[in-house]
Amino acid sequence: MTAMEQALAGMWRTRDKQKLPYLLVNDVRGYFAEAPAELQVDGHQIPVHVCTNEFSLRRHTEHERQETNPPFRIIVSRQQLQPDQLPDLQARSSVSPRTVTGCDIAKALGVQNPRVMVDRLPIPAFWNLAPFLPQLGAYSMERVVLASLLNDPSVLSAGWESDRVLDKLWYEGALVRVHEVLKSVEADERRELEQEFLDVVRTWLDAPRFALVEAAVLESDPPPVLPICLLASILDGWKMLTPERMRIFLEGSELGDLFVDVLKEGQNLHGLAEWGRRITLKDDAPYKEALHYLQHEVFPKHPSAVTESLATVVKGVGGQGSERLLNQLIQVLEADGGILTQGLAVTLHALLDVVVNGERADKLPLEKASCKLTDSLETPDAPEWEELLDALRRHQAREQYEDHISLLEAMVTIHRLTDKAEVAVKNLANLDWKSWLTLVDSVYLPLSTMALEAERSSSQLPEKVNVFPITQRAIKACDVIRVAWADFYIQADRGLPKWLSERHYAAGTCRPWLNSDIMEFAVKPLLQDSEIKQVYLLVFDGMSVTNWSLLRDRFLMMPGRELFRPYQLLGPEFRACTYLPSITEYCRQAIFAGAPPAEFRSWTYGTSEPHLLERCLDNLGFSPSSWWDRDKSYLCYNEKDADADNLNRKMRDLIDSKGRFKAVVFNLQDRLLQKGMSNLQEIMLAYVKEVALPHLRRISAQEKTAVVITADHGFTWYNTQYVIDDLKSNSGPGRDVFIHNRCLEYKTTNRTAVGPANVKRIEPVTEFGLSSSHDAVELPFGHDSYGWPGVKQSSGNPYRVQGNDHGGLTPEETVVPVAVYITRGVK
Repeated sequence: MTAMEQALAGMWRTRDKQKLPYLLVNDVRGYFAEAPAELQVDGHQIPVHVCTNEFSLRRHTEHERQETNPPFRIIVSRQQLQPDQLPDLQARSSVSPRTVTGCDIAKALGVQNPRVMVDRLPIPAFWNLAPFLPQLGAYSMERVVLASLLNDPSVLSAGWESDRVLDKLWYEGALVRVHEVLKSVEADERRELEQEFLDVVRTWLDAPRFALVEAAVLESDPPPVLPICLLASILDGWKMLTPERMRIFLEGSELGDLFVDVLKEGQNLHGLAEWGRRITLKDDAPYKEALHYLQHEVFPKHPSAVTESLATVVKGVGGQGSERLLNQLIQVLEADGGILTQGLAVTLHALLDVVVNGERADKLPLEKASCKLTDSLETPDAPEWEELLDALRRHQAREQYEDHISLLEAMVTIHRLTDKAEVAVKNLANLDWKSWLTLVDSVYLPLSTMALEAERSSSQLPEKVNVFPITQRAIKACDVIRVAWADFYIQADRGLPKWLSERHYAAGTCRPWLNSDIMEFAVKPLLQDSEIKQVYLLVFDGMSVTNWSLLRDRFLMMPGRELFRPYQLLGPEFRACTYLPSITEYCRQAIFAGAPPAEFRSWTYGTSEPHLLERCLDNLGFSPSSWWDRDKSYLCYNEKDADADNLNRKMRDLIDSKGRFKAVVFNLQDRLLQKGMSNLQEIMLAYVKEVALPHLRRISAQEKTAVVITADHGFTWYNTQYVIDDLKSNSGPGRDVFIHNRCLEYKTTNRTAVGPANVKRIEPVTEFGLSSSHDAVELPFGHDSYGWPGVKQSSGNPYRVQGNDHGGLTPEETVVPVAVYITRGVK
C-alpha cells in the first residue's frame, strides 16, 4: 500500500461518525489529486472519487439519495465545501471542515506531533517524505526530510558509497528536489535543512566531492555546478577566480572583451564571481582535487557533462553575448585540449551507441533536443533527425573528431533512408526521368555513400562500432537501384538516346539537363542579366553530387557564414546527366562546347576547352571577342603540370582581371588519389581546403558577380580490377580497344572475354552522341574497374584492389550538380 493509500485508509478509520457511508475530504491543495479509484480497508473495497466541482460530487451520490443503506465511498473534493453547502450529501458524510494539510495527513499516517514545515513542502516532496515519517521518533526531522528528498532510506543510517553521491545528486535528480524544498520553507528552516544536509553528506564524501556539493547547496541563486566548474577550470590557468582577478581578466584575456560587453548589458554569469570567491577561500588542495575529480571521473563517466556544461554556461549569459561566448569558449577549450578532448570523444561515442543500438537517450550529448532518440528511430521523417544532422555539421570541433561525427551522420542518414529505398525498389520499372533523378538525389546517393562511410569510419575509431547489421540492408537496396538505373539510362525510348533526340526542347521539360546544356541554360541567362558584371563557370573534376553537398554545406553555404546567395531567377540548384562514357574528354568538353561529342569533335580545335567555349558563346548569340580572352579568361588548375605558387598567381590574376566571362577547371582529384587518399570525403575535404576555398572566398568578395558551379562527371569506388590482356590495346595499327579505368572503347568488332559480367554495351555509339570512330563502348555498373596488361596476367582475374575512379554507368558517376549563385549587389 502506498503512502497516499495509507493516509486515506487512516482518515477512513478515524472519521468522526463511523456509521455514515461517506468520507468527504476537502483537498483544495491537491494532496489526493492522483488518488487511486479504489481502496481496500479492513477487507472492504471502497470506491474513491476525486471531484473538481459540485456536479461531479452529486454524480457519484445522486442515485443513492433514496437508499437507506448506500455503499461506502471516499469523496475527495477539490473545492472548499462549507457546512450546509450540500446538506443532502453532507448529512451522510464525515466532513473535513477545512482543507486538509500536510500535518493532517501525517497524523493519519501515525505521526503524533508533526512539524508545521511539512505543510509547506511541495506536493511531490511531501509524498516522497510520507514513507519516512514513521522514522521521526528515531531521527531528526531534517534527517528524515533529507532521506525523503534523496529517496534513499540508507541516508538514515549508513549513507551512500562516495562514488554514488554525485550520481544521486546530479544525474538522478536529488539536487533538484533539495533546492525545490529549500526554496519553499522559511529562512530558519532552510538554514537548518542546509546544515543537516551538509553534516550528513560530509560523513560520506572526501574533500573534493564535498567542496562541489557545498557550493551547489549553499548558493542562494545556485549556478549549475558542473558548468561553472568547467569554466573555472579554464580560468584556473590564469588564476582568475577571485572577483579582483576577474576584473583584471576582463581587461586582458581572450574572453575579456566578451565579458565587458556582457556586463555592460547588465548580464551576469549567475553568481560565477561569488561562487569563485567562495570556493577559492577554501584550502587550495581540495579545490584543485575537485576540478581534477570532475575532469577525470565525472566527465568520462557522464559524457554529456562537457557539452551540457558549455550549453548551460552560454544560456546563463544570455543576450547578445551568448554566441560570442560559445565560440570563444570552444576556441579556448580546443587550444587547451584537456577536458574537451576527453569529454567530447566520449560523448560522440556514447551517441553512436544510441544511434546504432537504439538505446534510450533523453538528451543528445551534442545539443539539447526535445525528443527521445529511440522514438525518432521509429519515425525516419521526424524533424529531430534533421536537427541532429545540422548540429553535427555545425559542430565547431568536428575536425578533431571527424570519424566519430562522420559515422554519426552516416548512421542517421542510413536510418532515415533505408526504408524509403526498399519501398522504391518495388516500383523502379515505372519511374520517368524526373522520378528517377529525385530517387537518385534524395535517397540513393546519400544512402549508398553513407553506407560505405559508416563502415570506413567505424574501422577508424579506437572502439569499433558494429555497423554491419544496419549497413547491409542499405547496401542491398542500393544495389538493386543501381542496376535498374543502368538499364534505364541506355534505353532507347527512355534514356540518353531519347534525350539526345529531343535536345531542341528546353532542359528540364521533357528531358533532363545534360552536360551540354549548362552554357545555354545556366550561363547564358547570367550573361544576359545587365545587373551582373562578371560570370564564372567553375568546373570541379570528378565532383559527385554527394561531394558537392559536402562542399556546399561545410564550406560555401554554411548557415550564418554563407559565401554566396542563390540566384532567384533560375533557382539555386539543378542536376545534369553526363554523356557516356563519363570520362573527362567527353563530358567536360561537352560542357564548354554546349554540344554532344559527335558534334564538337568535328569543329576546329575540337578538343581545346577554351576554343570550344569561344565557339559555344558565338553559337549562343554572343560576340565574345571584346570580353573573352582564351589565354586570360580560362584556367585549368592542375598541379600535375605546374607548381602550386604559379597556379595560385594565375588564379589571382584571372579573378582580378576585368573579363565579363571566366572559366576555371579545378583538376585535382587525380593528384590526391596518387597521394593515397582513397576516401571520397577525404579527397573533397583536402581538395577544397588546399586549393579551391581561398579562391572561392576571393570570388565571393566581388560585387555583382555570378558563379555556376558544376562537375564534368562523378566518381565512385571499385573493389575489383580486370586486366584486359586478350585484346590489342597498345597504340598503333590494329588496336582493338582503348582501356579506361571504368570503360572500354572498342575500335573493332572484337570483344574481351576476361572482363566483368555486369556491364552495359552501347552500340551503335552514334545514338549516344559519340562519333562513329568507335564500334562500341562497354561500361560496368557494379564496383569493377579495368587494368592494363603488365606483370599481372588475366588468369588471376579479377584482382582485389580498392580505389575511386570515373567512367562507369552508376548514379554516382552519371549525375552531376549544377549550382547558380550570386554575390552582393545583384537583386
